[in-house]
Amino acid sequence: MSDLHFSPRLFRIPRPRFWGNSGIVRRLMLVCLPFPLLILISLFLVTHRGVEENLASAIAQNSYILSQSMGIALSQTLQETRNQIAVLATGSTSFEELRHRIWRRLETLNAMGDARFCEAAFMGQGQLSSKRFLWIRDRGKLRAIPPDQTEIQSSSPFLPPRRQPGEHEVVLSTPTEVSYSFSDSTDKTPQSQVTLQLMRFTAPVTLSDGTFVGYLILSVDIAWLRDSVSGCAISMRRGEKAPLAFFVDNAGWMIFETGPQTSEKEGSKPAVIDSVRSGFQGDFGRAGYSQAFRPGAEYYSYWTMMNHIQKGDAGQFQTSSALQWNREGIPVETVSYAPVTYASGAEGRRDVVGGMVVLDTSFAIAAQRSILHTRYIVACVIAALLLSLSLFCIGLALRKTLKNLGRDIAESTSSALAKPLSQRSAPKEVQEVRSEINRLLDQLRNLEDERDMENTLASARIEVEEVHNMPTEIPVPPDGIIGVSLEMRNLRQNIIQAAKVQADVLVMGETGTGKELVSRAIHLHSANSAGPFMTINCGALDEGLLMDSLFGHVKGAFSEAREARKGAFLTAEGGTLMLDEIGNASPKVQQALLRALSDRRITPLGSDTSVPFNTRVIAATNADLREEIQKGTFREDLYFRLAVITIHTVPLREHKMDIPYLVMFFLRQAREQDHSGRPVPSLSKGALSQLMHYHWPGNVRELSNTIFRTAAFCDGDLILPHHLHLGADSSQADKKAHLRNGNGKKGSQPDVSGREQKEADRQDNTPMPPAVPQEPTSVSGPAPAVPPRGHEDRSEGSSTTSSQTSFRENAASTPAQNAKRDLSAFPRLQKLLPELDRLGEFSRKDYQELAQVSVRTAQYDLQLYVEEGFLERKGRGPSQRYLVKEGQASGSDAE
Repeated sequence: MSDLHFSPRLFRIPRPRFWGNSGIVRRLMLVCLPFPLLILISLFLVTHRGVEENLASAIAQNSYILSQSMGIALSQTLQETRNQIAVLATGSTSFEELRHRIWRRLETLNAMGDARFCEAAFMGQGQLSSKRFLWIRDRGKLRAIPPDQTEIQSSSPFLPPRRQPGEHEVVLSTPTEVSYSFSDSTDKTPQSQVTLQLMRFTAPVTLSDGTFVGYLILSVDIAWLRDSVSGCAISMRRGEKAPLAFFVDNAGWMIFETGPQTSEKEGSKPAVIDSVRSGFQGDFGRAGYSQAFRPGAEYYSYWTMMNHIQKGDAGQFQTSSALQWNREGIPVETVSYAPVTYASGAEGRRDVVGGMVVLDTSFAIAAQRSILHTRYIVACVIAALLLSLSLFCIGLALRKTLKNLGRDIAESTSSALAKPLSQRSAPKEVQEVRSEINRLLDQLRNLEDERDMENTLASARIEVEEVHNMPTEIPVPPDGIIGVSLEMRNLRQNIIQAAKVQADVLVMGETGTGKELVSRAIHLHSANSAGPFMTINCGALDEGLLMDSLFGHVKGAFSEAREARKGAFLTAEGGTLMLDEIGNASPKVQQALLRALSDRRITPLGSDTSVPFNTRVIAATNADLREEIQKGTFREDLYFRLAVITIHTVPLREHKMDIPYLVMFFLRQAREQDHSGRPVPSLSKGALSQLMHYHWPGNVRELSNTIFRTAAFCDGDLILPHHLHLGADSSQADKKAHLRNGNGKKGSQPDVSGREQKEADRQDNTPMPPAVPQEPTSVSGPAPAVPPRGHEDRSEGSSTTSSQTSFRENAASTPAQNAKRDLSAFPRLQKLLPELDRLGEFSRKDYQELAQVSVRTAQYDLQLYVEEGFLERKGRGPSQRYLVKEGQASGSDAE
C-alpha cells in the first residue's frame, strides 16, 4: 500500500506545446465535442419538467406575436400607402402633369405586379372645378370610366368626403364596395361589370405654387390588403395549419379573413369572412359593403375584445366553458388581437381604424405532449452521435482543404497585396499556408514595383505634351462675360431678364466671381444704359464718409462743407448705382438706405428737404446675409427691400469647362500688356490638368493672377506644370487642411465653404481631361469673353466667413496653449510678429503694407491668425483693429 500513490501530473492541463502542435481534427474533437454533450444532458435534466408548462405559454405567445405582427404590418401598409398618395398629391404644376404623374405611377405598379390601387379619381375644386377623371384596375389593366356615369351611385368617389382633409392630410374611408359598368371592345359581351372592394384615401391636391385645386382619391384593393398581411400568418410548427385571422373595423364589422383560402393561386378572389363568422348570429351586410358581418350583442367575449381594440390595446384570452368564442362554430383554443392604427397627417396622432384577430384552432398542446418525452431522449442520443461524426469529418475536410489551398497559392500568383501576413499562433496546417502566401506576396510586390516605374515614366512623358485643341477665337461680347457652360448661360439669361425691369437687384456670390461685372452687364442691358454707372464700396469707407458719399450734403452742413455735394444717388440719376459689399454697412447706413429705397427720396446732410431720385440700385455682397440677419448685424427688412431680384454668381469650380477659354484669353492679355512681342505660349497637358483639378478658392480673379504670373515667368513657348504656382498667393489654410487630413490623403482639398472638395485622385498614370472644343455648339452667337478685371470683385470687405469655419474646431483655446505653438507653419506671421507687437493695435491696411500682399491675402491671413489664436480682433467694419495676444511675441523671439 505504501507504493501506491496518485501523481499530480494526471490532473495537469496539457502543455501549450502539445496544444500548439495539435492538428485541426484533434482540436475540434477536444474543444467542440465535450461541451455540446454536457449541454444536452443538462438541458434534459433541468428542463424535463418545465417543458410541458412552457409549451402552452409558448404557443399562446406565438399567436399573440402573430397578431401583433399582422396588426403592425397592416398599419405600416396603410401608412406607406398614405405617404405615396401624399407625394402624388403635391408638387405638380398643372392638372395635366398631375394626371400624367398618377397614370405613370399606376402603370409602373402594374408592371411591377403591385395591384394595391384599384381605383383612382380626381375631383377638381376652385379653378379646376370642371376637371375630373376616374380610372379603375380591371384584370391588370387601367380603364377610364366617364365620371358622369358614377354620380348617381351612393358609393361614387365624386361625392364630397364625410370629413374634408386638411393641409398635408390624407383621410382614410371605411371599407366600401362599388360596381362599375363599361364597354370592352376586346370582350365578346358588349357590356362588362366589375365589383371592387376597397378603402379610399382622399388627399387635397396642391400645385407647386401652393394653390389648392381639388381632391385626389386613390383606393386600395381590400383583397390586396388581405394578401399583404397573409404572409405573416406562418405556421408555428412544422406540419401545423396556418392560423385563421381576420380584420375587423373599429365599429365591430368583420371585413376579411386570412388563412388557407388566401393562397397565391386564390389571392385574386374577393375578400370573404365565411369561416370566421361560422357559429355567430348577427347583422350581415353593412351600408356600402355587403360582405361585412357583425355578431350580436350576446357574444360577450367578442365585444370585450372590440372594447380593447378601440382603446388601442392588444391582448389575448383563452376560451373555456365560461368564456366561449361562438356557438356551434369552429373550435378555438386562444384568441389574440392587436389594433390597426392610421395617422392621417404626416406627423399627427394615430387613430385606431380596426384590429387584426388571430384564432388558434390547432390545439397543438395536447397533440405534442404525448410524444415530447420520447423525441427528446432520442434526439439527445442521435445528436451526440452525429456531432461526433460531423466534427471528425469536418476536421478531415478542413485539413485537406488547407493543404490544397497552400499548394494552389504557391503555384499561381496573380495580384499584389499590401504587406505580408503576420506570423501568429495557429495550427501547423495554417502555418504552412501563411508561409506560401508570404512567398507569393514577395513575388507580386516586385512585379508591382516594376509596373509602377513604367507607369511613372509614361505619365511623365504625357505631362509635357502640348494640348493641340485649345480654343483660338474668343470674341469679347458687349457684356464682357466669358463662358460656354450651362451655368454661365443661365447667369447671362438671368442678367437679361433682370435688366428688363427697373426693380432693385441683389447680386450674391463668392469673392472673385465677378459681381461688379454682373452689375455693369445689367446696367448695359437695361433701359438706363445711357445713364451713368457708379460703384460705392460700403466696406472701404467709414460711416460718416459713406453717408456723405451716398446722400451728399448742402453747403455749410459741417465745418468742411464749403460747397454742396450731390451724393451717389443724385449723381447716378437716370442710371445705376452699385452698392458693393452691402453686408459691411453699419446699422445707421442700413437704416438710411432702407428709408431711401422705400420712399425713393433722399435727404442730404444738413438739409431739411428730401429730394426724389430716379436711380436703379444694385447691391452686391460675398457674405451670407441670412446668417448676418440671424446674428443681428444686418436688417431683415433691408434684405427683403434689396432682394427684389436676386442673382447668384457662379464659383469657378462649378463651371470648370470654361477654364480653357479663360486661360487663353488671359494669356493673350498678358502678352498684349508686356509689349514684348513674344507669341502666346501653348499649354501642356500636365498644366491643363492642374488647372482643371484645382479648387480655385479665389475664383476667376485667382485664375487671372495665376495666368499673368505664369506668363511673366515663362520664357519658353510651352507652359509646363512647374510654371504654375497654384495657391501661391493664399494663406497657409490649404497646407493646414492638408496636414489635418493626412499627407497620404489624395484628392481632398478644402473649398471656400470649408468643406472638402472631393476631386478624382490624380495618379501619375491618370489620363488627361477630354479635349476642349474649338467652338461651343450649345451657345448661339459669338463666344463670350472676360475683360481683364471683369470677374474681379474689388471689394475690401471681409473674406467669406464660411471659408474659415473649418479651422475653428482646432483653434487654441487659451493663451498658454498658443504661446507654446510652433510658428514654422506660418512664415509670414513669424517674420512680422515682432513688428506687429511693437505697433500694439493695427488695422488690415497696416498689415497689408508690412507684408506687401494683396487685400484679399491680408484679409485671409488675419482671419486665419485670429481663428488659430495668434491675434485678437477688436471692433467691426472699417474701425476694426487687431492686436497680438499675450505671449505670442515672446514665443516667436524664443524660437
